[in-house]
Amino acid sequence: MSDSPYSVPKSNLVNKNIISRSILWKIYFIIMALFTLLGVIGFFSVEGMGVAELISTFLVIPGLVGFFGYIYSKKILVRKIWILNFYVQIIWGVSYYFVTTADLSADMNQQTYLLMNGIMWMISIPYYFALYLYSSKNYHLWFKTA
Repeated sequence: MSDSPYSVPKSNLVNKNIISRSILWKIYFIIMALFTLLGVIGFFSVEGMGVAELISTFLVIPGLVGFFGYIYSKKILVRKIWILNFYVQIIWGVSYYFVTTADLSADMNQQTYLLMNGIMWMISIPYYFALYLYSSKNYHLWFKTA
């Protein structure tokens, strides 16, 4: 039966636009999304919540969408938006501490407060790295195909 003239043609084409991230990236995404959701909910219960917390609430959504696009190799919108998003996330992440009126120390002493902020920044490094890579011109989703 293998002499049939109706065999399926074979192709050596490979879709290079699909990169599967490790399960650790996906777990990290879920954890970050949950922490972000809890943080947004927490903003509304923090004494002294103001404009800075409202801005953070609106900026967290595009950050998570870009992070999702990187983790799952999904082309979302255009690269220029993700470049802008990356810089806005970095600038706001640093400047938030200077413009907020909320008491972020939650009755911690200065050393504990600084230690907790340092840990949170360390945990966030892969998030910012993923946003950087997603906005990079060398990221595979942004290559022009003929």
